[in-house]
Amino acid sequence: MILDAVARALRSIEARPRIVDVFVGYSYAVARASDGFERCVGLAAVPRSDVSCRDERWSLPRVGGGPRSVAAALRSTNVLERTVALAAANAISQCLLRAERPRNMEYVDDVNGWLVERLRAAGASRIALIGNMPPVASRLRDEFDLMVFERDPGLRFGDVLPDFLEPRLLPKADAVVASGTSLLNESLDLVLRSAKRSRLNVVIGPTAQLHPKFLMGTRVGFLGSTEVINVRDFLRLLRRGVVRGALYDARYARQYYVEVPGG
Repeated sequence: MILDAVARALRSIEARPRIVDVFVGYSYAVARASDGFERCVGLAAVPRSDVSCRDERWSLPRVGGGPRSVAAALRSTNVLERTVALAAANAISQCLLRAERPRNMEYVDDVNGWLVERLRAAGASRIALIGNMPPVASRLRDEFDLMVFERDPGLRFGDVLPDFLEPRLLPKADAVVASGTSLLNESLDLVLRSAKRSRLNVVIGPTAQLHPKFLMGTRVGFLGSTEVINVRDFLRLLRRGVVRGALYDARYARQYYVEVPGG
């Protein structure tokens, strides 16, 4: 499973960064990490339809400290604990990326435009979008034959397909664009297994902040996500319920794509 690979990669990190704070909001779980010099923010979308009363009774979080404690919590069967752990893994990843500044990391103003150009370059014509993301779906539908799948019935409208049809239809896809939430609920493993002829697999969204090396060997080609550049003001807005206004305002965050080695 992909989360197991991420956990193994986290356990191999011997020193900093460390988690200094976590909280769960209505839309996102948020973690702050520090490597002694930089403060970094990691996010993970809260899958509200999957959170049960059992999850809400969670009172002893294992997430905190160094990467090893985060690795252990990533495989939790408690949805909230796992969500916080993925936010923490993302925060650690963001500190590592900020220190390394990999050459294959590209900051973009038009995230959907970048995606269209990359899919064209791959020669893809039929695209599977995993997770109903309306702005992404609208742009891709103008350019390609698009299938959109959604797990949450509350987000399934129009011609969006239920996720149980993925094993039947994904073998017809030339490329897959998946929400970062597919990492959290581990549906990405099943998606990639079904999309055997896919030429390009991209995981996008604020939840997809992982270090690309963590996903080596998974068939994921690119991660597209958000780097928070103004931590104090970004968190202030998020705590007040401002989500998109914080994520997509260049004063607080910037969008990027990074290639996964061997993807």
